[in-house]
Amino acid sequence: MKKPIAVWVCSNSAIDYITHSPDIQVLRSTINFQSSPEVYNDYIDMDSDTFYKHLEEFPDDIPKTAYISIGKVEELVEEAISKGIKDVIVILISSDLSGLYNFFEHYATQVKDRGINLHPFDSKTLVFGETFMAITATNMIELGCDVSEILEVLQVIKENNTITFAVDSLKYLVVNGRLSKSSAMVGNLLKMKPLLELNDGKVVALERIRTTKMAINKMIEHYFQQTENKNIFTYITHAINLEEATRIKQIILDKYPDRQVVICPLSPVVGAHAGPKAIGIGTIDITKLSRFNQDYFKIKE
Repeated sequence: MKKPIAVWVCSNSAIDYITHSPDIQVLRSTINFQSSPEVYNDYIDMDSDTFYKHLEEFPDDIPKTAYISIGKVEELVEEAISKGIKDVIVILISSDLSGLYNFFEHYATQVKDRGINLHPFDSKTLVFGETFMAITATNMIELGCDVSEILEVLQVIKENNTITFAVDSLKYLVVNGRLSKSSAMVGNLLKMKPLLELNDGKVVALERIRTTKMAINKMIEHYFQQTENKNIFTYITHAINLEEATRIKQIILDKYPDRQVVICPLSPVVGAHAGPKAIGIGTIDITKLSRFNQDYFKIKE
């Protein structure tokens, strides 16, 4: 029997670009540019194509982001209570990249006496890794699983999810505080393109490479080294770089034709930090999930 559990996920996941249950509630961050006081809700007011085209046309119009307001969250809580929801699994961007998880940790204690339990989950990732978790949680709810069972599976996904990415410019990571200025200065002075990895929720540099093309090739090489002969779910995420993402997908399928490979854009709220032409390859080790019901992990592209 289906239990009164809901799933919320932040818009850093880019779940809007992937087929998913309408029951999943997206916690939308906002974006604004230096040139204008106007504030845009991620995806609803500004989708990825519009956002990246603006950055390409106005590269010095630096975007800023803010996570969902407490007022909006309060509206969602009231809506959930009215629907008889008792538990909400809240899947959030890595706590090392945003204060959103800490906000929900505190807020959950404030609403508990209203008959609803919020369960903030620090994904230690972003983009499709979060989407995979949200869709898995929703599938599990449909199959009658309880909160503890869902959180157990999400923890295993978290521990077996990786993402490596290359950015075309370090500017956005520095301005928005995701990379130290000293690291960026070295990279920019030498015109190098860093190969970056999300390691335990933090952005770390794996290697500095002289051109974007070389960085992408190194990223592909790293992917094959890390996933050789493994049962891997692969996702490729990009910032208005679909042609390159499609090329990488074909390279992967040429070697491993049975692998599931999903392409999705970086949402504007993530692209504000990564910048145009950023591209990443993420993996989820399906072998580590083999002990669970495989219906939990069905993804529609």
